[in-house]
Amino acid sequence: MNLSVTLLKKWLVEYKFRNWNKTEGRKRTVTKAMKQKCAEGIAHNLNDTAKWHSHGRGISMEVLRQDVKLKIKDFREEKAKGDSIRDYHKLLTDYMAKLNTAVAVHVIENFSIMRAAR
Repeated sequence: MNLSVTLLKKWLVEYKFRNWNKTEGRKRTVTKAMKQKCAEGIAHNLNDTAKWHSHGRGISMEVLRQDVKLKIKDFREEKAKGDSIRDYHKLLTDYMAKLNTAVAVHVIENFSIMRAAR
């Protein structure tokens, strides 16, 4: 649990909150400490096994918006972006099926498949 909290805090501050510069209400400047505190609260919330029961199932966008208070853009609202994401997902899942793998990691300029240990 500590590792997932640490990783999530790092990811939220570096990526999700990267362009968060002003608070919604009073329009105050958002500091790195404010981002870290918010990320820590979210990370602990998502690691509450009494609330979520499992790490093996997804959490809907609506629940993340309402219960976790995350600001999430719905890519379905931008047709071109939504189409591109769906096309990429189809391409990736087809490629994974061809390679007979269930897990893959794709980062810029690198693609790795994960095979189960035998």
